[in-house]
Amino acid sequence: MFERKKPSGKLLSLPIDQIHPSPFQARKSFDEQELTALAQSIRENGLLQPVTVRKVAEGYELVAGERRLRACQLAKMTTIPAILCSYADDRTAALGLLENIQRADLNPFEQAQGLRDVMVLWDCTQAEAAKRLGMAQPTFANKLRLLQLTADQRQFVLDNNLTERHARAVLRLPENRRSEALITIAKRRLNARQTDSYIEQLLNSPPKAGHRISMVRDVRIFVNTIDHAIRLMHTVSTDASFDQLLEQARGEKNTLRIRTYLELFQEYHTYMSGGNKRKLLAFLYELLLYPEGDVRRLAGQLMGSVLANSGPKYRKELPSAAPQDAAAPALLSVLEESLGLWEQTVAQCLHPDHKISPKHAQRISNSLKAVAETLLAETEDAARLAQPLLSRLPDATDEDSFVLLDALYHTPPHAVSTLAPAADRLRALLCGPDQSRRIAALRCLRRFRAAAPEDLLQEAAVPLADDLPAVRALRGRLSGKTPAPLSESEASLLYLSNLKTAVPWVVKNAQIDLLQADALQHTGNTFHTATHLSNLLSVSEHLPVREHAGRALLTISTRLSVDQRNEIIVDLMRELENGQEQIARFIPRYLGRLLSTMPEKEIRESIDFLDGLLRSGSARAASTSLRTLGSLISALPENSVLTEHCLGLLLTGVSHYDESVHRSAMTVLCHDVIGSERLPFSLRAHCFARVSKKLLCLLAEPAPGKLTFFNRAAMLNHLYRFLVQAEVVQGGLRFPAPLPAAFFPGTFDPFSAGHKRIVQEIRALGYEVYLAVDEFSWSKRTLARLLRRRIVNMSVADQWDTYVFPNAIPINIAMPEDIARLRSCFPGRSVTLVAGCDVVCGASAYRSLRPGGVQELDHLLIRRGETDETDIRTRLQGRVTFLDLPPQLEGISSTRIRESIDQDVDISMLVDPIVQSYIYEYDLYLRSPQHKNVLQAQELEFRIVTGTEDDLPPALFERLRSTPEPLAILLRSRRRHTAVGWCCGHTVRPASLFAELGSVEAASAVRRLTSGKLLKLDHVEADDAQTRRMLVNELLARSLASDHTFALARCEGEWLEELGFSPVEDAEGLLCVDMRAPIVLIQDVLLCIKKPHHDEPQVRAAVESARPRLRRALCALYPGRLVLSFDAELLNQSLMYRVQKLGGVLGAPAGQLGRAMCVPYGKILSDEIVPNTVTKTLHVDKTFAPDGSSFSVPAYPGYDTVRNQVRTIKAFRRPVILVDDLLHNGYRLDKLSPVFAAEELEIRTVVVGILSARGRDLMEVQGRQVECEYFIPNLHYWVTESLLYPFLGGDSVGTPAPGRMLPSINLILPYYYPRHYVGTTDAAIRDLSRTALENTLSILHALEQAHQAQFSTALTLRRLGEALYRPRLPDRGRSLRYDLSLPASACLEDDLLRLDRIRMRGGMIHGA
Repeated sequence: MFERKKPSGKLLSLPIDQIHPSPFQARKSFDEQELTALAQSIRENGLLQPVTVRKVAEGYELVAGERRLRACQLAKMTTIPAILCSYADDRTAALGLLENIQRADLNPFEQAQGLRDVMVLWDCTQAEAAKRLGMAQPTFANKLRLLQLTADQRQFVLDNNLTERHARAVLRLPENRRSEALITIAKRRLNARQTDSYIEQLLNSPPKAGHRISMVRDVRIFVNTIDHAIRLMHTVSTDASFDQLLEQARGEKNTLRIRTYLELFQEYHTYMSGGNKRKLLAFLYELLLYPEGDVRRLAGQLMGSVLANSGPKYRKELPSAAPQDAAAPALLSVLEESLGLWEQTVAQCLHPDHKISPKHAQRISNSLKAVAETLLAETEDAARLAQPLLSRLPDATDEDSFVLLDALYHTPPHAVSTLAPAADRLRALLCGPDQSRRIAALRCLRRFRAAAPEDLLQEAAVPLADDLPAVRALRGRLSGKTPAPLSESEASLLYLSNLKTAVPWVVKNAQIDLLQADALQHTGNTFHTATHLSNLLSVSEHLPVREHAGRALLTISTRLSVDQRNEIIVDLMRELENGQEQIARFIPRYLGRLLSTMPEKEIRESIDFLDGLLRSGSARAASTSLRTLGSLISALPENSVLTEHCLGLLLTGVSHYDESVHRSAMTVLCHDVIGSERLPFSLRAHCFARVSKKLLCLLAEPAPGKLTFFNRAAMLNHLYRFLVQAEVVQGGLRFPAPLPAAFFPGTFDPFSAGHKRIVQEIRALGYEVYLAVDEFSWSKRTLARLLRRRIVNMSVADQWDTYVFPNAIPINIAMPEDIARLRSCFPGRSVTLVAGCDVVCGASAYRSLRPGGVQELDHLLIRRGETDETDIRTRLQGRVTFLDLPPQLEGISSTRIRESIDQDVDISMLVDPIVQSYIYEYDLYLRSPQHKNVLQAQELEFRIVTGTEDDLPPALFERLRSTPEPLAILLRSRRRHTAVGWCCGHTVRPASLFAELGSVEAASAVRRLTSGKLLKLDHVEADDAQTRRMLVNELLARSLASDHTFALARCEGEWLEELGFSPVEDAEGLLCVDMRAPIVLIQDVLLCIKKPHHDEPQVRAAVESARPRLRRALCALYPGRLVLSFDAELLNQSLMYRVQKLGGVLGAPAGQLGRAMCVPYGKILSDEIVPNTVTKTLHVDKTFAPDGSSFSVPAYPGYDTVRNQVRTIKAFRRPVILVDDLLHNGYRLDKLSPVFAAEELEIRTVVVGILSARGRDLMEVQGRQVECEYFIPNLHYWVTESLLYPFLGGDSVGTPAPGRMLPSINLILPYYYPRHYVGTTDAAIRDLSRTALENTLSILHALEQAHQAQFSTALTLRRLGEALYRPRLPDRGRSLRYDLSLPASACLEDDLLRLDRIRMRGGMIHGA
């Protein structure tokens, strides 16, 4: 535990000329303008912070404060305040570094050099230095890696204002390509993300053939397994489901995902029906054409497993009295079918379809050995199944003979009883001109020596004059001769031959055998041979050569010195780092075992290097790192302390945000380590006991992809088999006794290096730490909870005894009931709460006097600022322990992290490096406001007036007094307490129309059009048309509650057309609108836009100019029908007053909380705070099926399940006020009500902005009380502005992944034909669609211009989240993808062209 240390030393005033700069200063350059400004400040205000010095022979040496010293010199000061301390060199360097390392103006290379200097002074490893400096080891290592750039390259980075992330990305390239890449990056002005993509492109370009790139106890495990397995078994055993799965695999182009499908089929093919097995065999045969050799091998091996009918371990045992060769008739039938399929497969491999190219035919033929090897290894009838190979051999051509012999070589020795029938064919091959076929024949004779005729063996042992050295060596081994030592020139010729593309792979393998034997017997060439084998392992184009070279390298590594092995390891590590799949794929299995032969210090450094790769942000580098760690674990001695470190990194891989890395980690952990029968059971049991609880917690998080779910199912099956073995054979597993629990709640937004250090300190005190990620924050606008949980999981996955507390158990520490529930989660264990001292002093939970409250718990408290420990101890009844953070971690805050993200700078010292990659790749926190908006009273308010008020305008008062049945609306300014405008009207009965209109024709025309009560608009008083429209809109909306059915007006202006008014025939100057079934438009697009763009005049002007066009387009759908528009910000205002009134806090002082809780469950009031009211949004989203035929209301992507969100709301134990903008059909509430009922949530009232009579009826049926601001009895349609605008809004479609822009559906052309508009014309729908697209385009143009002016960056699709809260991508289906480097406006222009190409039939739409 860290202790807070006060500054020590004497404060002196020293002559400036006696103080010398520190030789350990990391900073090499100083900004002269900044020094001049600092000097001017010192002249005016004095030096506020003394420098720190130490005494040396020549006077005083500066420890910290060189900028201040230089500024004082510029200010012509003769003396300077200084603190005199006594520090050794290492302490001086460390203090200087700590002062400078987190400054923004210290360039990254100066930071890196300072870190290296400290390592030299302390004579320690990277891990030790990082720990003493309070840095994460991967961050430390990444900083040091920057020094691998040359001096010229570093200066180029600085001169061109490139960032540390640019430099680190370039380090992935070979040395000879870095300078060119830096020039390209600077020339194209690539940002950090674009640079990562550019480097990935360079690395993915295939290397030239032969060229080496040189670079300087829990039952839930059973439950989860069974649940996953049953669902997957149903998929592979049901024809329709299996066909769909197979087509998904067939259409996959990504090699890593194809491997995952093959692993899945390998695990579950035994559950397939016979027909599905044949379909699988056909698919696997197609994969034998695949370019990647290991994919072809996996496919071939799986074909063998399927053909073997899953092997004898799945057959029933014979009765004890039955003959050994007996078999059930059904089994015999199956075996005969398997044999027939096998013979067919042999024929198809030897002679593929004539349409297949020779290159592809060779791939298929060479895969026969993989099929045969697995088939004959998994069957009891190996001798019988080997006959299709042996029977073809005597009459085979030379080409077929090679394929057959190669396949036989990979079968078990007992499968071949005699080679006599094929003796003549073998003789011909042994004497033939082709060296490859000679080798194939010799290898078979050697493997099946007991089955070969003696005379054939003797003939084969006689060398021929033209034999290659490797062939001669093979012949010698048949007669028991040892090869002679190779000279340097002979070895060099073999090295060169192995690097040639034209040399067949079988010859290369024979030459590797010769080199291996020579290296073992004669050590002169051992190191050179090892280097050559390392090279082949990395770059050979043949999979068998790579594997053979890897095995040979391991064999001869015992003859190498530690330094020589280390050189080979470093070389292979660098190959892993470059991330090229075709190079790094086959290294891990051999590199891990090679690492295990090194001393512990070197292994630790290598593990740290692999840790850096895992957290680097490159998925391929991370996956190869994980496979290497798995190989290392399998080769380490049992009970090695290094095993736990490796297991922690595998768990980090399981927590990784990239699904391919997650799948790799699951495969390594569950299949290669715990599920491997080759490893000692004690090692596997130790690994399982260590990781089981962590793994269970990590797998509790949702798996977004179907392939990831399948992978989990297959890997958990391996754990299940291990657990069965442990329980049945070994008698169970032993787990350590549980530790005391430390409950650490917080928003963790995001989880930082400071949080991680707190966790480490708590663990050091002997606690098991449970991190509870709060869903709710009183004032902060937090990242979605599941995304924050993922960040926490990635940060602490390698921290033992540290877990993320389950979402399904919400704990409100203010409630004694929840404290009791928390204790019950840890029976028989003490529970300690972790909190900051400021929380204890300020939170209302600690002021409660209820028994059983949080104050009765033991506490671990983190000091923050000045802390009155005596006062805190008096507040708490339990034991209190205080913790301190190192000074360099105290300053890490959410605000600082967000600011750094906005500046696109490195944050790997503030958060875990893997979290940094996640944040930047998914554009999290980017220009995102940190605090929720607290609703305030708007400047303007509408008021219904009756004429009894005192402050009415005289003209309005007079009209109200003189008009029968008047209705009036007043628009007031709250700040000025004056009227901005008003309008009034009165009720007209049909019988009095002539008296009102003064014309028989006009009265008759109105009677023909209307019925019921009418509202006649008398006068509108306002300065502008927009205000007049708003006033009349409000008057008409309010009049609907009085059963008015039509409105009449004699006003002029286009603004009346936006409400739906149209002229009345035979009544000059008279306008009428049908109010019986109005359309409602909710104008909310401004609420989708982030600040500062929300307040930009050009953006607001674009939105305001677009709205009249949209209102007119809606009027054109149903001419003459009323269209009411409501501004979402004004609706928020109205709802705020109603919620405050229901909560009893309307007009209450700040800080006084109401009794009820406000829960918005739609778009309105989302992430807003109603003053004096607990406000918690229920994050749900309307999500359409991909075909748009239906929709559901699940949790919004990234947020917890609806049920868990409701549990969190219930934990507040307050009556709930549900809030939404509109209630008509009640679909959303219908889908949420079962969850409310199941969780027994007390709902007091439903408050909506707009309520229809249908909505009120539905609430009455459900027994719910409902209130509204506007009552519209017969609502026809309602439209939400943002849902019409692509990219700005829309409804979700399909199953979107959290953290990305959401695929959406906008119910307009060209995305979707809006069939719900019944009774209108195609032309009107096209006009509405075009208007929506053009409005969106004008708003996007304004946003893009404002963003460019504000931040000097283009607002592309990738950056759309910088300007919008929830950016969306109109769904184009699975086959079309967006170019994220384009602006959204460019995509929208294409959509407008698509709309023009749509041919409409015209006429009316008569059905939905």
